[in-house]
Order: sequence, then C-alpha cells, then structure tokens
Amino acid sequence: FVLLRHGHAVKRSDWTGQDVDRPLDAAGVDQAEVLVRALAAYGVTRLHSSAARRCSDTVRPYSLTAGVPLAAEPALTEAGFDEAPEAALERAAELLADAARSDEPTALCGHRPYLPALVDHLVGLCPASPTADPWDLPLPDTVPTASLIVLHVHADPGEAGAGERPQALALGSRHHLVAAEL
Repeated sequence: FVLLRHGHAVKRSDWTGQDVDRPLDAAGVDQAEVLVRALAAYGVTRLHSSAARRCSDTVRPYSLTAGVPLAAEPALTEAGFDEAPEAALERAAELLADAARSDEPTALCGHRPYLPALVDHLVGLCPASPTADPWDLPLPDTVPTASLIVLHVHADPGEAGAGERPQALALGSRHHLVAAEL
C-alpha cells in the first residue's frame, strides 16, 4: 500500500482560484514523471487520489502509462479531511483493507497536513509481524513533495470471513522514500 504526497504545487499565495483546483508547478510535473517509475516498481494496479487537482495530476502520468484507472477520493482532500477526519481515516482504512484482501498493490495520493495522522492511523490498525522493522511514529510534519510511504501488508485469511474486512493485517517492512532520490 503506497501513500504519497502530491508533487510540488503552485504556491497558495500565488493562486487565486479554489484550493482544490490548484495545479502542480513545473517541478511538480517533473516529479509526477519520476513517480511513474517508482509506482511501476511496486506494480500498482489500483490508484486512488484526493480529488484535488494537484494530487490527481501527480498520479495521472502513471495512470495513463500503466493503464490503471484513477479513482478520485473527495473525502481525502484537505478540506474533506478537515471537515470529517474520521470519515477520511475510515476511507483510507477501507482502501488498505481492500489492498490486503485482494493482494493488489494500491496507491493513494494525498496531502501533507494529514499524511502523518493517516499513516499513524493505518499503522495502528495493523499489528506488526514479528519480522517487521520498527516503525518510528509519528512521521515528521514535513513530508516532502512526491514522497512515498510504503506499507507492505497482507491479510490473515484465518481472521476474516468471506466478504468481511480483515481483522488482522500484518505489516512487513516499511519505508519512506523521496522520489527525487530515485
């Protein structure tokens, strides 16, 4: 399960439109192109994004290159998280559980203000496997643009009935990767 922060965007102070419509700047467009290789390396087959333009524009190059449909997640915009944080956390948990159940690599592009809380929440749902590296919680408040946070998860089929959300998810290794270092 790959969480990522959107690429570098036009500064809020330089944008006169709605924040949800704020686009990537030239550096962010370049970061989005670099992320194509990173997401391909993880074999992402499910792609979700905050409905904010800067998020969808960050993962759209991968969507187009890999032929993976891009699903917009209105609850995971900055405003959506601010208005209903529990609903946003629940939606991310559903995506994580679906990824674990289906064994399909999934990516979710979101925003810096809530990514540390989102990762804390998701990690808290997943008991670590005995071989997992320790997780340093919380993430710093300054998650760099176009950074990946990778959670290697699997469902424990003995813990969930057919059609139910897995009751146990185990985390394998997890790391924070900056796209610019790829």
